[in-house]
Amino acid sequence: MLLEELRNEVVRTGVRLLATGLVTSTWGNVSARDRAAGYVAITPSGMEYDRMRPEDVVVIDLLGRVIDGERKPSSETPMHLCIYSRKPGVYAVVHTHSIHATAVGVARGEIPLVTGELVNAIGRPVRTAPYAPEGTRELGEAAVLGMGEGLAVILQNHGVVTAGTSLKDALFNAVVVEDAARVFLLARNLGEPATIPESDALRLHEQFLRSYGQRKP
Repeated sequence: MLLEELRNEVVRTGVRLLATGLVTSTWGNVSARDRAAGYVAITPSGMEYDRMRPEDVVVIDLLGRVIDGERKPSSETPMHLCIYSRKPGVYAVVHTHSIHATAVGVARGEIPLVTGELVNAIGRPVRTAPYAPEGTRELGEAAVLGMGEGLAVILQNHGVVTAGTSLKDALFNAVVVEDAARVFLLARNLGEPATIPESDALRLHEQFLRSYGQRKP
C-alpha cells in the first residue's frame, strides 16, 4: 500500500473511533504498518481526529525515526513499535479508551467469552496487562504479554489495545471488545455470567476468519 493511502486510512479510522465513542477528544491512537517498506503511519500527538488530515499522520521506521511528516508522533509510539516487533503478523494497532473495557481493567479483571462476537473476532478471553507507565516501551511489553497469541488486551488503568492484519480488522476488534465488556458488566449485575467453552472458541474463531463476510476462503 502506498504511504499516502496508509495515511488516509489512519485518518479514516481515527474519525470512526471518535464516531463510535471508543475515544473522546484527542485520546487514543492509531497506526498501520506498510507491508513492503515496513514503515509505520501513526497518528500525531494531541490532535483532534475530526480535524486531522493525511499529511498530519507521521511516518516512522521501526526504530521510531521520523521518515516523513512535520508533526510529533503519538506519545504511545513505543508501544505500537513494540507490538509490531514482537508480533510480525500484525499490520495495524488501535488504542482506545472505551469506557466498559477500561472499567474491567481498573478492576484488574478480564472479559470472558460471553458473546459469540468476541469468540469469532478474538477467540479467547481478553485479559488485563500489568500496569506500566504511559508512553513507555514497558507498556508495549506488558501489552504484548497480555495479548499472548490473541489480538486484544486491556491496559490496566489505561484503555484497550487491539491489533489486526488491517486497520479495518483492528477497529472491528476494538468495537467487539467494548461491546463484550458492556455485556459482561451488565450480566454480572444480574447473576453469574454464562460463558462459551474455550474448547469451542478457537475452532469457531478460525472458522470465522476463513468464512465470514467477503473474505476469500
